[in-house]
Amino acid sequence: QRRYSVTGQTPPDGVPAMKSPKLQALDTSMQTTSCGLCEGGGDAGMYQPGHSCSLGVGTTGITVRTSAKRSATQIPSPNTPSSQELPTKIARLALEHDHMDVDSSQDSLTDPFPDSDDWALSDGSASAPSSPAFSSTSLSDASLKHLLALEDIALPLASPRVPIPPSDSPPRTFSTLPPEIRHQVYLHLPDLILPHPLIYCLSTFANMKQHPLASVSQLIRSEALAIFYSYNTWIIKLEYKIMYDAFQDWIIRLGDGAGRLRLVNIAVRGSLFKPRTSHASSINAPPLIGAVNGPMGAAMRIVEEYHPPDGDASFGIDLSEKWEGGKVELLRCDGTKEAGEEARVHLQTLVRGVWEKRTRGVLNGQDWVDLVDQFLNFL
Repeated sequence: QRRYSVTGQTPPDGVPAMKSPKLQALDTSMQTTSCGLCEGGGDAGMYQPGHSCSLGVGTTGITVRTSAKRSATQIPSPNTPSSQELPTKIARLALEHDHMDVDSSQDSLTDPFPDSDDWALSDGSASAPSSPAFSSTSLSDASLKHLLALEDIALPLASPRVPIPPSDSPPRTFSTLPPEIRHQVYLHLPDLILPHPLIYCLSTFANMKQHPLASVSQLIRSEALAIFYSYNTWIIKLEYKIMYDAFQDWIIRLGDGAGRLRLVNIAVRGSLFKPRTSHASSINAPPLIGAVNGPMGAAMRIVEEYHPPDGDASFGIDLSEKWEGGKVELLRCDGTKEAGEEARVHLQTLVRGVWEKRTRGVLNGQDWVDLVDQFLNFL
């Protein structure tokens, strides 16, 4: 019977039989080194939850060493790399962690209790390195892309917020808005522009002497009152002396508001506007025969004309810039049409001087008093 050695060579016949060497299992454990860089290297094959999760997520093409033992009589496979071809432990660890983010790897290595979401994302075979069938390449391309996308989303969320430095500019208020915008806001405020004419009395603001905007600030007061006096129509009543005295006192105390008046109605009373009426007179009438209410009685009545001593008239004044010299129109006249037109023409000549002063911005309350006095003297 032929004997075969481990090397496959046949010993010569004269050589006595040799005992087979004692088979010993190969030691696959990693030897620890004295340097501090590879501390704990001998436990690299042991199960570490945090480390396995960090290596399983987002890692491609990593070959994990297994603890499978090989018999001493087993011939090595030609595909097995030799010990000279294998990289050192430090180089191998650098290859494994080269593509991973430094912050995420440190968090996973230092966290002894990883989240359940990290366990779910990691491959189940990565937690058992002793299994020879494990490989990180078992993850599909779709799952790897999904995991990489989750990492890209998590990184911006985890980044700290940069505090916004305080601005040196003052805060925005209503007073800092452009004047054109403030002007449009005033036009939409209630009780600032009214559809009916106004008269100088306490009933203008529901028994209040001034508009609420007049007590906010000096800027808002001046802008609001400018719109209030220029956009509303004001009635100046001059029928009786008590009304004239009230007008004179109001227009003088108005101050700068008198120069902003644009739409004004003047109501006057004079002999120029006395109406012409007629009525039937029964004084000194002769006795009638027959039916008093009959046709003959109606025909015998005497018709007399009645002339009141004076009448009322109203004129509208518009000092807008679109009307050269201002505009004056007759609104009401108890007298004849000719009398009303005569008064309108005379008032137009007086209004021209007021319009020119308003255009230059020098119109005041005394100018209105002079206009009223001259017009009353004409009547």
